[in-house]
Amino acid sequence: MAMLDFVDDERPYLTWVAADQDGWVVNVPRSGHTVPSVLHTGSCRHISSTAHPNYTTTAYYKVCSRDRQVLERWLNTRPDPWKFCGSCMFLGAESRNAVARVAPDAQLKPIRTATAHTRADIAEVYAYSSNQAILADSVEWPRWISGPAAWRLEGLEPRLASWNSRNDPEQIRVQAYLTDLAEKIGPLPESTNLYLQLDIDVLRPIALQRHHDLENYLTPVVAKLGSRRFVFVGATKRVGGGSVLTVGVAQPQVDKLTGWDHRTLSLTGGVGTHAWKEQIRAGLLASGVQVVPEGPVAVQLAWRCAPRRDWVQLWKPTGDAMGPVVGEPWPANPFNPADDRIVSLQLHRLVDDTIGKDVHIGMWWRPEP
Repeated sequence: MAMLDFVDDERPYLTWVAADQDGWVVNVPRSGHTVPSVLHTGSCRHISSTAHPNYTTTAYYKVCSRDRQVLERWLNTRPDPWKFCGSCMFLGAESRNAVARVAPDAQLKPIRTATAHTRADIAEVYAYSSNQAILADSVEWPRWISGPAAWRLEGLEPRLASWNSRNDPEQIRVQAYLTDLAEKIGPLPESTNLYLQLDIDVLRPIALQRHHDLENYLTPVVAKLGSRRFVFVGATKRVGGGSVLTVGVAQPQVDKLTGWDHRTLSLTGGVGTHAWKEQIRAGLLASGVQVVPEGPVAVQLAWRCAPRRDWVQLWKPTGDAMGPVVGEPWPANPFNPADDRIVSLQLHRLVDDTIGKDVHIGMWWRPEP
């Protein structure tokens, strides 16, 4: 399937374009309109903003492909004029305003019409288009492991993050816990390759998979100590042994992960926005993931991002969108997934000076014995 059209089909179109921004989109006027069709990049704000409510339901529909040449050949079979988008194609003024008119290509295969998409339809699009969500084996993902411990604190009583006001009793307790923890650890080196491991004794077996989300324990601690110091952060839930915090220097992991499911996603847009989380969830759904069977889960996440990016701000929106992996117990609220099933969580930061505002996310998961 070289091309796919979206007619009166908003959600599948937004699903495709959100997770396939390396693709190409033609904005095609319906019959009766004399304006030219316009070829856009998949990331063009004119055809990908979720604030727009009707990309395929009014005077236009969309034709999409991973192959720009396929779309140009198709456009050239049509009697109507077309042109490049002047916003996203970065062409000179003469080229932007020119309308292409060349001989039709009689060998072009007919476009597939898909006006009633299912999850399987969208998965087929992704499989054809080689979307980054499918390129698990071809994307390099160096990771980190714990080196020798330099600081170790035992007998902790870890506290979950609080979003209450500063005068709220719970917030006061969290801030007192963080201040005490920072004083006990003392000044950390300026090294930016530190790791932090938090092993949490949840005391009761029922707490292993109910509430006590690991990311909510890690976020306030790493933010307090300085997020840019750390490239590797991990946490586990257990019963017995007490809670322990360990800090040291991270070491590169050279061995590949085996026995884990894996996906890779490429994200654009404002971090933490609904649209950003929608991109993650849509990419997972389209790649055909299955919910991990009932029981505890181990997860590793890696973010490739610019050095100025505060990677802690990426944790929660990424976890909120992992419902297709860990389950969505409340279908009406898919961004409140069953991530309390995660009993082992490892987070990796990969700095990339060339990535700009984009973020690449690597995800690994498996049932935890």
